[in-house]
Amino acid sequence: MQNVKTQQTQHPGIFTGAIVGLLLTLPLMALFFLGNTLVRLPLVPLDFFDFLVPIIPGDLITFVIDIMVDGIIAVGAGDNVDGIAKRIEQAMGYGFILAVGVVVGAVFFGLARRFENVLYIAGAVVGAIIGAAFTAISLNVAFFSTDARFAALWVMGL
Repeated sequence: MQNVKTQQTQHPGIFTGAIVGLLLTLPLMALFFLGNTLVRLPLVPLDFFDFLVPIIPGDLITFVIDIMVDGIIAVGAGDNVDGIAKRIEQAMGYGFILAVGVVVGAVFFGLARRFENVLYIAGAVVGAIIGAAFTAISLNVAFFSTDARFAALWVMGL
């Protein structure tokens, strides 16, 4: 009798998912930036930041602002605190979107081992949910110069 080994498919783990999420989110943010620069489409990272600010407790926001101002003054750029603080806020918006991409990628790959028969469907569902959430945020927070339907299609399509 021949010894036949059954081969099981081993899906990548959480760390790989986090890396994939990061690597997919970076070009996504670049496309959002390009669309905003060229035709004033929603810039989701900044919209997401603007959406989060009212939700975050005021004491935490004050604490972060104080740290930013102290840091800006400490590096000798105190004459342009407003401009530098705005750039830091924008960087935080991009960082939040990167974090969402990393977490979603890690969770998705972590769950992939349990639901391997429906990965394509699950990927499409997760993408649609995140796309719908970002679309809703951008349409309610953003100021853009294009038709809202086109803006929604842009965010959902990416």
